Amino acid sequence: MEIDPGKTNSGGPIRTQTYVNPPNWLVRAVRALIPPGPGSANEIIDVLLETHGSVPQAVLRLPAVVAVPALGWAREVFYWKMAVAQFAILFLPFVDRAGSFT
Repeated sequence: MEIDPGKTNSGGPIRTQTYVNPPNWLVRAVRALIPPGPGSANEIIDVLLETHGSVPQAVLRLPAVVAVPALGWAREVFYWKMAVAQFAILFLPFVDRAGSFT
């Protein structure tokens, strides 16, 4: 029994049958929460909508997906802010009360 790839159905739904257009508010919210990096907001939304099939189900899974990159980005920003603050503390002994270097 041979299978002709041109005439048989793969068994899974085709993207056009299950694709849900994401609402604009969802795209804007994910863009605001996701830090810049390799995974864009559109890719994350597309994956969530393809796997769960509806916007409410995708919104329920969104915090778990956004948490890891957002917390990683927050940690990196915190490290840079602390580095700048420590660098500024090094120069405090050289500043007089008027705010100028001595």
